[in-house]
Amino acid sequence: ERAFELYSKAAEQGNVDAMLELGYCYQDGTGTDQSYERAFELYSKAAEQGNVDAMLELGYCYQDGTGTDQSYERAFELYSKAAEQGNVDAYVELGNCYAEGLGVDRSPERAFEIYLQAAESGNALAQEKLAESYYYGNGVDQSFENAVLWYGYAAHNSVTSAKYELARCYHQGKGTVRSDETAFEWYKEAAEEEHPWAQYWLAHCYFHGEGVDQSYAMAVRWYKNASDNGVAKAAYCLGICYENGYGVTKSFDEAIEYYKIAASNKNRDAIRKLESITRG
Repeated sequence: ERAFELYSKAAEQGNVDAMLELGYCYQDGTGTDQSYERAFELYSKAAEQGNVDAMLELGYCYQDGTGTDQSYERAFELYSKAAEQGNVDAYVELGNCYAEGLGVDRSPERAFEIYLQAAESGNALAQEKLAESYYYGNGVDQSFENAVLWYGYAAHNSVTSAKYELARCYHQGKGTVRSDETAFEWYKEAAEEEHPWAQYWLAHCYFHGEGVDQSYAMAVRWYKNASDNGVAKAAYCLGICYENGYGVTKSFDEAIEYYKIAASNKNRDAIRKLESITRG
């Protein structure tokens, strides 16, 4: 609340940086009631006075329709303006606009060029986007090798989803020599950062002893984490574990419950399993 008061006073006196910080306070409800509309007004004032970070935030507001009517065209204009003034995060958003055709004609080639420029400037999210472009051949010739290279940069720059994608590449031997050990390490890092599918694949590694000593108990632990985070396949695997006593005390009732959870999330294996049990 004290910070909010100080930002308010400074903003009233025309301090542009304080306007931006006050906008953050209203957006997050820090020291005051949350108000996306008030945040939008403050970002607008700061952007009008040339604050590049405010331009970026204003772009987010228009893109998401937060505090104002949604306008991809206006978001694109603001990202462009901020990017022209050197905001690397705005470069990434600009690339996303071209990649998805938001407020501008879709151009994967232009998106790739923008991601490359931002990635080479060290922006971690751009590095991941560049890796995706190479992996799927969007706007550039497909290259799993270059995908691994840029996923690696992004992963080392703490992008959780890039850690997961890098693990998948090592696990599948795409763009690199297959290494279950390296895949395990990257799954583990991403899993500990609450990436649901990394948690699932970490459990898979423990269950099958891929890249690590087999441990049904550790598999169950990570299947549970993944299931709690919405991975239906993990719930199905937990059903298998409880039905057969892998890493847990055998419990048919527990197995049924996890099969039901997985089936409710449209996991086909779980649906078939429950059907076979019903036919019995």
